[in-house]
Amino acid sequence: MRMCTSGNMMCYQNRTTLISLPELSITLMKKKYVPSLQLMKSDHTSKSQKTALIIGPGGLRGAYNAGVAVGLGRALGTDWVDGVYASSVGVYMAAFFAAKQFHPIEHVWRNLVHGDQLVDITKLSQGRNWLDLEYLMQVLNQEDKNTRLDVSEVISSSVAVTFTLTRKRDGESVYVQPEEDNLFPLMTASCAVPWMHPPVKIDGERYIDGGLSDPLSVDKAFADGYDKLIVVDETPVGSLPSTYTMWWLSFLFASPLSKKVANYGHRNQSIKRQAAENNSVIFIRPKDELPMNSFMDTSEKRINATFDRGLMDAQRKSDEIKDIK
Repeated sequence: MRMCTSGNMMCYQNRTTLISLPELSITLMKKKYVPSLQLMKSDHTSKSQKTALIIGPGGLRGAYNAGVAVGLGRALGTDWVDGVYASSVGVYMAAFFAAKQFHPIEHVWRNLVHGDQLVDITKLSQGRNWLDLEYLMQVLNQEDKNTRLDVSEVISSSVAVTFTLTRKRDGESVYVQPEEDNLFPLMTASCAVPWMHPPVKIDGERYIDGGLSDPLSVDKAFADGYDKLIVVDETPVGSLPSTYTMWWLSFLFASPLSKKVANYGHRNQSIKRQAAENNSVIFIRPKDELPMNSFMDTSEKRINATFDRGLMDAQRKSDEIKDIK
């Protein structure tokens, strides 16, 4: 399939996409695709215990999660994982992790997202999006082993990949396992931060940032039959988004999505509290504040320092994780 942008024509060989600034519209041409709330059965039913890796959101602070994914992959490989769940920016790490492409994760985060490359409000004057996810798709599609995502490896991986999207009309979570012809559209949909990138339309339904409805898919993973969860979260212990800030942001959205945004802090806290009390959940998160100032901090130095923190924390936890199988 190919992608075409109204106004400025851009085409990608693997998909058909119509982009306009009001909303991103995607048609999947090879076959009718309907996002499903049901996770497809894993191929790992013969194992006595199933383990899932859950990678949370975080914007550019997701550099921490990327560092953890690379650290775990290099230390342990992927055989210990049966499934990976991700929302928002976490979907990129999840895909590369499942494909065992640890070097490209690091290369992209260290070199290709800082400054005005990915996030820049002046892009609007060029007919592009403030959060330029189309640029990121180009990076992951180019013929460069340092950045190219091997789609076939993601789909054929022994690690079942599940993305979380937020359905815009009601704010509900939709969980989808990608296929070869819809991997990139689904990744874009899960990362479509409102006001920074238009909603993504898939088969008539509009979707936005998956982290708004389910930042950490702990309940979903348990419901799907996983016994042990490794949860990667960039927020330091005891740190949460400001409830006051989220309440003000909620006025930018129509109901019922506005209620989801207003309650984001409380919902996030509840998920983490319940997960922390469960012996079947291992958290990997920073012990104190990360070097980055915000989720859209574009400083190359601070992004790299945050990535390094993730690497170190993964090394610290790798022995504990190694013994869970």
